[in-house]
Amino acid sequence: MAVPAAPYYQCFLHASPPIRDQYMKPAGIHPRLSSRKEPPRLSHRKAPIGSPKLNSTSGRFRIILPGMNAHIRLFFMRHAEAVDRDKWKGSESLRPLSEAGERDTARAAKRFAGLGLHLDLILCSPLVRALRTAEIIGQALVKPVAPVVDDRLSPGFDEDALEDILDEREGVESILLVGHEPDFGIIVGSLAGCARIDFKKGALALVDVDPDTWEGRLLWLVPQSLML
Repeated sequence: MAVPAAPYYQCFLHASPPIRDQYMKPAGIHPRLSSRKEPPRLSHRKAPIGSPKLNSTSGRFRIILPGMNAHIRLFFMRHAEAVDRDKWKGSESLRPLSEAGERDTARAAKRFAGLGLHLDLILCSPLVRALRTAEIIGQALVKPVAPVVDDRLSPGFDEDALEDILDEREGVESILLVGHEPDFGIIVGSLAGCARIDFKKGALALVDVDPDTWEGRLLWLVPQSLML
């Protein structure tokens, strides 16, 4: 599926270094990555061609052959602005989107839907602010998609959980994941070859993942302010 070269994507991709640096963190500064003794699994691991790969969740093996699987388009979206934590008296998991978060997500959803992109699946964190963000996006699509809650997308989501999700969804070509920081910034950053990408609330990234090798390529990253 071709990705439209929308002007606001190019605004970021061809931005001056100070603007890019606002969203891209230099390598080595994030403690969860700088302390690693091994490279991130998704961005650097290469399984030998023709070797079996074990799905850690199902326990089943599959054979990896070049070109056997189509690339997977992974959209990562951080939940939109939520009600201020200091003003919310209930459970953190139930903290909803703010009025501005609802409004801005609805506007961004129209822009996203206007691209005509097809989604096979929307997975989201069970936290209310992420679920509501996913619902707004899914309802705005030309072919609406109801989000599926996946507990693994709760805060603490990591590369192992992502790999298990992709293993379980073989044949799915386009997935939107809605979750949290710093998890998405770390995962997308490792796929992009840097320590971390700073995901602003409501930001959207598209990563092309080769399921044969689990290598990824960041195609674009759009802050929500450019989708309004």
